[in-house]
Amino acid sequence: MTERSQALSSPLLLFARLAPEIAGRVQAALLRSPRFALLGEAAVSQLGQRLLSGLEHALSAGDCASLLAALGQSTLGPEAMRLGTLADAQGLISVLRRAVFDTVRDLPEERAADVIGLCDRVTDSLTQVAALDAQRRLSEMQGYALLQAQRSESMEALSGAQSYGEAMDITVRYLATLDVARCSLWLLHPASPAEPTDSGTETVALAHAEIVGSWARGGAAALPVGLQLAVDETPLGTLLVAEEPLIWGDILREPAVPQPLREYLLQLGVQSVVSAPLYLRERLVGRLLMGWSEPRHLPFHHQRLLSAIIEQTATVVSRLRLLEESAQRYRELSTLRDRLTELVAEQTAALRTFKALADHAPDGIAVTNQRGSRLAYANRAFRELMQLPEDSVGVSTRDHVAESEEHVREVMATIAATGSWQGRMHYRRSDGEIIPAQVSSFSVPGEDGEQIALASIVRDVRDQQRAEAERLRLREQVIEAQRATLRTLATPVIPLADGVIVTPLLGMLDEERGQMIIEALLDGVVIARAHTVILDVTGVTAVDPSAVLALLRAARAIRLLGAQAVLTGLRPQVAQAMVQGGEDLSGLATMATLQSAVARAFQRGRRR
Repeated sequence: MTERSQALSSPLLLFARLAPEIAGRVQAALLRSPRFALLGEAAVSQLGQRLLSGLEHALSAGDCASLLAALGQSTLGPEAMRLGTLADAQGLISVLRRAVFDTVRDLPEERAADVIGLCDRVTDSLTQVAALDAQRRLSEMQGYALLQAQRSESMEALSGAQSYGEAMDITVRYLATLDVARCSLWLLHPASPAEPTDSGTETVALAHAEIVGSWARGGAAALPVGLQLAVDETPLGTLLVAEEPLIWGDILREPAVPQPLREYLLQLGVQSVVSAPLYLRERLVGRLLMGWSEPRHLPFHHQRLLSAIIEQTATVVSRLRLLEESAQRYRELSTLRDRLTELVAEQTAALRTFKALADHAPDGIAVTNQRGSRLAYANRAFRELMQLPEDSVGVSTRDHVAESEEHVREVMATIAATGSWQGRMHYRRSDGEIIPAQVSSFSVPGEDGEQIALASIVRDVRDQQRAEAERLRLREQVIEAQRATLRTLATPVIPLADGVIVTPLLGMLDEERGQMIIEALLDGVVIARAHTVILDVTGVTAVDPSAVLALLRAARAIRLLGAQAVLTGLRPQVAQAMVQGGEDLSGLATMATLQSAVARAFQRGRRR
């Protein structure tokens, strides 16, 4: 028995004595190899030591696991690097065998039995390892092929998801291979702008995260969908706001995990975490969190599957987020449009009020009897203007009105019919000087509504006359600008659908407005890429002959852009005016109503 033990141990003793020389030969051979030399001398030395340690363990205990592990991995600096091919493993086995054989070949003084025993055991161990490594790699290749098929299938399924919940269900289905215990899909909402407080400082509303998909394995409770959390108030904030992926194989051993987050995850039964960011262009819009109930280090092919799922999930979330943002923008634009309409109405009312106040702003105020013949009251400004005494009640107004009787009667008739009159009148002062004035006269009704007096607001315009020419010029410029604005607003181009725009026209069409219609329609056709342009003239009361030519030019220009012009809502008198012009109207399509024109446009759009 002692002899057998010694016989078995002699090859091991010989291997232990030759180990340094064998290690040197292995390292030299690896450094000569183009494949392994790229790892660097330090990494090659470490790989050689792992190979010899594994071979020694296989020779002594018959367990090839450590040698098999050495064939599967090498080291490059502090990070592990996988040896990717079967040829790499076979090359290492060959280098190890050659190093042992070359070393024992140079030992003539050793007993032949020890040398032969060592070579036989080395050969047996390396043969066994080669077979196990080939079997292991075949199994990995089969698993990898299966995961690749799952990866392609998951990407195709996720691409068709129409909601966050559907995307979550598909993601969980394909994560089943990875034995995930929990999974949640989050949307990140940006912080709102800073708002000033009463004290003058600014408060910043923090960003929130919203759960839009959640799942837990077995009977565990999933996080509630719809829950919103302020990212700085939840332990999960560290996982949600990081710009890069976070991969923690064991949160109990990972120093980067904050203690509150570690305790929170352990309460959920999670010990290994992957947090993947989801980007829309370069903006972080969401997060996919996955957790395992035990420490987990994903192999390479599982990482590939997980990366594919994360990438496709990001695409789906980005698409759904864009749809949400587009709908929100549309709602905001609709609200702004309604508010703009209200503002226009408010501004119009304010302008009318201002105009009324400006029209009745007093310089001189005079109140007469209901016939306007006798003065009943005059304020100081009026008395000074007319050089009247303080007690001027009963003074005849005809003595101070330098207008013809006919003009005065017309003014009185206007006041009687409408209740007020405004205009220029000339007054005669007591010294005989004629004073031009701007007058606003209106009736003063009694309790029964009948006129009991006539009031006038009189403004001396002598100073204004000296600047009349300049004011008239500026006024014409303002009026022209206002007319241009009104003309622009009077020719709206409204998109009804893809490729269909409509322009409602009101009032009278003349040559100038016809030219504006051409410009507005051509711009509208280009912007909207329209195939049909509907001109609704229901509100047109009259058509200038030159406007007919403008409409025909517009129709021809629209055809040149690849669209068709349709005229709707023609009144009989407008149609007659257009026909009497003698122009060729064949190029201008007409429909009876706007509804029929829209229906025709939609049919044309479908045929396109």
